[in-house]
Amino acid sequence: FEVAKSNMEKQSENITILESAFFSESDFVDLLDIFENMGRKAGVKLEAKGAKLPESEGDAEVSFEFSGNFNSIAKFLVLLDNMRYSGLVNKFSLVASDEKEELLTVKIDYLVFNYKP
Repeated sequence: FEVAKSNMEKQSENITILESAFFSESDFVDLLDIFENMGRKAGVKLEAKGAKLPESEGDAEVSFEFSGNFNSIAKFLVLLDNMRYSGLVNKFSLVASDEKEELLTVKIDYLVFNYKP
């Protein structure tokens, strides 16, 4: 019995890691903070546009738009690809917003996998 208890205690860290891979409604504010921090690191101006959270398990979707020069947008996309919540860019548009300043505007619908209500 002690061996089983010891094994469970050893696995508790792994269980915590696995549970953190799931996105829930309570994590939504954290996710927005992550996007904002990535925007600051990359040097883009970011604005959240909306979110769709399913009533049961599945994928959540977050819509946002950001603007900056080509290098800052590329940096943001690299950060997005490496964030802790796994997901996929479902919709992407890129338009020149100010040709004089070489500013671009990107609109993204991002699917966040492993949503758990």
